[in-house]
Amino acid sequence: IAIDDGGAIYNWPNGSGGTLDMDIINATFSRNEAADEGGSIYAVPNNFAGFFDITITNSIMWNSENGAGFNEICLGSGQVTIGYSDVRAILGAGVTINCDGGVSVFVNNGNNMNQAPQFIDFDGLDAVVGTLDDDLDLQAASPVIDEGDNAASTQPLDFLARTRIVDGGSGTATVDMGAYEYQ
Repeated sequence: IAIDDGGAIYNWPNGSGGTLDMDIINATFSRNEAADEGGSIYAVPNNFAGFFDITITNSIMWNSENGAGFNEICLGSGQVTIGYSDVRAILGAGVTINCDGGVSVFVNNGNNMNQAPQFIDFDGLDAVVGTLDDDLDLQAASPVIDEGDNAASTQPLDFLARTRIVDGGSGTATVDMGAYEYQ
């Protein structure tokens, strides 16, 4: 739990400008919390003396909260482009642009969804989120299986060192959304 902004990623560069690129590919953000803004990601340049270019592909951002409720991303100045991803409330409160007074743009790169990813056990046997027994592997009926973009997947293995692009049941070897490949 972040005591202020950015439950998983907090980026507040103090510089004189320029562009900060952030590419997030095959990542899973779940149940992160920020007391104020950006349940998963908070990216606002100090004094808006810069520009963020955030691209999120083949990823899951689900059930992260800020002080006001569910909110995955808070972007100040810049652009966030999301494609082939499962983001809670992607076309609503899930992606907040122009936060903290900045000017930013949201680009829907297509093939996104807003469906519960159906993790095996998001809070584990101890029922506490963020501990070692949490299991963010995908259940067999998960809607994110075989729904990613193979061309964007740059790593041959998933988070558990399993083959990244396999057929999860669709008949074609297609990458899953998120950090874990269903097998």
